[in-house]
Amino acid sequence: MNEIRMIHINQLYPFRDRYYSGAAGQAVTELAMTKIGCRYDQNRRYEEGYYDCSSLVERLYKEVGIQLPAAASEQGRYCYQNAMLINKKDLKPGDLIFYSYEDNGQFRNLSHVAIYVGNGMMVHAANPERGAVLDSLRDGSVVFYARPYK
Repeated sequence: MNEIRMIHINQLYPFRDRYYSGAAGQAVTELAMTKIGCRYDQNRRYEEGYYDCSSLVERLYKEVGIQLPAAASEQGRYCYQNAMLINKKDLKPGDLIFYSYEDNGQFRNLSHVAIYVGNGMMVHAANPERGAVLDSLRDGSVVFYARPYK
């Protein structure tokens, strides 16, 4: 007889129940500011000094003890499924901004993620030409905002 086995969300995302104070967001913001000027390279994304958008988020959050998935679409899925979405007016340093620039078949067609650092600014690994940069918050193509900590 086949047994139906329920998989608890914690088996899929064992880090789901880790909650952190706003200090985590501030710490991520401070770390993000130190990465401005680093190079963009998807093939070398786990080498020091190289990032793409999602590895920047993943690696900085890992430094403050928060485990996130590796790809922007999966980071967004994790935040969405765990009720971590917030309104733009509630953005705080360390919050994430998820963008969709094309129909790519990924979760909600997410293709880019940035870190809000306060004062209407964000840090993100933009592209190979610009690398990791500090930019004004861009509203176009935003799918949602999220806070992967408490």
